[in-house]
Amino acid sequence: MFSKKVRLSGNADKEKISVATALVLLAIDELINERNHNTVYGYQIMTHLRDNFSWDVKSGTVYPILKKLQDERYIKNEVTIKKKSRKHQIFYVLTRKGQRLVNTIKNLDSRKLDAALKDKTKKEEDSNFSIENFSEKYVAPFLLDLDNKVSKNIAETANKNDLKDLETIKEQIQKTFKEIDLCKSLLENELRKIEQIKKLKKKG
Repeated sequence: MFSKKVRLSGNADKEKISVATALVLLAIDELINERNHNTVYGYQIMTHLRDNFSWDVKSGTVYPILKKLQDERYIKNEVTIKKKSRKHQIFYVLTRKGQRLVNTIKNLDSRKLDAALKDKTKKEEDSNFSIENFSEKYVAPFLLDLDNKVSKNIAETANKNDLKDLETIKEQIQKTFKEIDLCKSLLENELRKIEQIKKLKKKG
């Protein structure tokens, strides 16, 4: 995620916004204006970011940002049901508070956002896996995206009153617990390895 921040006004940190958040809000606003509709879907936001901001964004990055914006009441999400398939679709709506923030972002010097975007994109292209903050960068976004997808499937299945499919989802969640436990066990081995290396270094 683009953690670099740009100043909205004044000098206080609370009046800064991350480039990632600004771009997601701009994408929502532009999609609303283009389609003359006040709602947009997650995949539309990601496509817009790729096509218009050259940001090859992943769902594991966008959905945590959307969740944060929702928690801070800049946007809200709603659910619609397709008539034919009866599937749930989650879409996002700008609140009045969100629209005010978008208007503030629009008044920023666009070169600042562009420069930050290009700088971050280049770093991402040139860099490989970084051990620094890897849990926050890689694990947390993945788990949030997974939870979002599972929650969506549960809602769709509950709407169909399909108890058999609900049981299947339950079984898959339980299997996921086992995979997480396995991952935890592997990482605990890495911790033991680190301690062994430290002991050897001290003896040497």
